[in-house]
Amino acid sequence: MDPDLEDHYKELLTQWKKDEDNMKDELNEIKKTLVDLKNLIASYADPSKSTAEGNGLQEAEIGAETDFNVTTRDSEGKLVYHEEDQVTAKIRSPNGEDEEIKPKHCQNGNYTLRYEPKSIGLHDIVVEVNGKALTGSPWRVQVTGHRYKALHSFGSREKGLAEFAGPGSIAVSERTGNIAIVDALNKRVQLFDSKWKYLRTIGDKGRVERRGKPRSVAFTASDDVVVIHYEPDQRSKMFLFTEHGQFIKHIGQYLNTPLHVSIRSDDHMIVSDSGDNSVKVLTPDGAGLVQSFNAPDCDSSPTCAVYHEDKFFVSYVSANCVKVFNKEGELQYDIGREGSGDGELQCPIGLAIDKFNNLIVCDSFNSRLQVFSLDGKFINSFNARMERPWYVAVTKEDKVLVSDTKQNVIRIFN
Repeated sequence: MDPDLEDHYKELLTQWKKDEDNMKDELNEIKKTLVDLKNLIASYADPSKSTAEGNGLQEAEIGAETDFNVTTRDSEGKLVYHEEDQVTAKIRSPNGEDEEIKPKHCQNGNYTLRYEPKSIGLHDIVVEVNGKALTGSPWRVQVTGHRYKALHSFGSREKGLAEFAGPGSIAVSERTGNIAIVDALNKRVQLFDSKWKYLRTIGDKGRVERRGKPRSVAFTASDDVVVIHYEPDQRSKMFLFTEHGQFIKHIGQYLNTPLHVSIRSDDHMIVSDSGDNSVKVLTPDGAGLVQSFNAPDCDSSPTCAVYHEDKFFVSYVSANCVKVFNKEGELQYDIGREGSGDGELQCPIGLAIDKFNNLIVCDSFNSRLQVFSLDGKFINSFNARMERPWYVAVTKEDKVLVSDTKQNVIRIFN
C-alpha cells in the first residue's frame, strides 16, 4: 500500500476514535443531564397527583371564614414540597367576580387556604398547582346566609334603671356606639354605652318633654337625639335633645302624626307620617321638607322607613309587607306578603340593614325576624324564644339588637 495512503487511513482511524470517545463523553453528559432533569421534575408537585379537600369546598356561610386543604404530590404520588411550587386558587361569585385565595399556611406539602364569601349563592372555586387545575376543579360551593345566634338578653319588666316596660325603637350612635332605647310604658328613652352601662334618661328635664309615650328614637350625625312622642287624642310630636338629655327644640312644621324617624347618611331625617300615610325627608335641622311620597293604591300607614343604597325600605303593618322605593320615592317592588311561611309576614315593624347588606325585618306577629336580600329574596329567619320582636338595630360591632315588647327585654344576636 502506498505509504502516504496508509498514513492517511491511520490518521482517519485515530480521528474517528477521538470522535467516538468525544461522542461517548457527550452521550454520558446527556444521560446525566436527563437523570438530573428527571430528578428535578420529580422534586416538583404534579398537578395530576395533587389533591384538594375540606369543608370549604362543600359549603360556606356568607361572612364566615372557611378553609380547605391542598396536598401536593410528585409524579409517583409521594408527598412533596418545593419552594418553587405554585399553589393558587380563586373563587368566582354568582355575578362573575373573581377573588384570589392565597395559601395561609404550608407544612411539608400540606397547604391551608382560607376565604370569606361576600355574597350568597352558588360559587365556583378553581384550584391550580403549577398552572394546571387539579382533578375535580372547579368545585361548586353553595354559600348560605348568615345564621344569627342568640348571645344573651338585657333588661326586665320594671321601672328601675336598665329595666323596661314596652321597649320599642332602638338607635345606635355611629360615632360613639351608644345605644338609645324607647321605654314606652315608662314614658322615657334610656341611653346606654356600647357595653350596656346606663348613662342617662333622655326627655326627663321638664314637663313638656315628658308628655306622652315615646315611639321612636334616632341619633343625628352630631349625636343629638331625636324622639317622637305619642299623645292620645293629639298629634304626635318630634323633639330634639342633646346627647346629654337637654331639650333643644320641637320639630313639627311639616308633620302630621309621625310614627318613626331614622337618620340618613347625609344626616337628613326620614319620617314615617301616619297622618297622611307618607314618608317625608326633612333637612338635618328638621326645618325644611325635602321630599314626600306615598305608596300608590295603599291605604296602610308606613311604620318604619330606612334608606340604603339609594332606596327607601318601608314597612307597612296593615299591608303585611315592606315596600321598596327608589331615591325619587317611586315604588319599585314589595318584599313579603301576608302569611306565616318563609318570606311571609304578619305585622312587620322594625327594619335594619346588617353587615352582609341584607334586610332584617321584625315579623312581629309571627314572633321571629326574617332576613331578605335587598332585592327581596328570602334568606332565612331566626327566633330564639322571642314573642313580639318590635324593632331592630345593628351595633358598630355588627351585633343585632331586638326589642321584645312583650317580654320586656332586649335580645342580642351575633
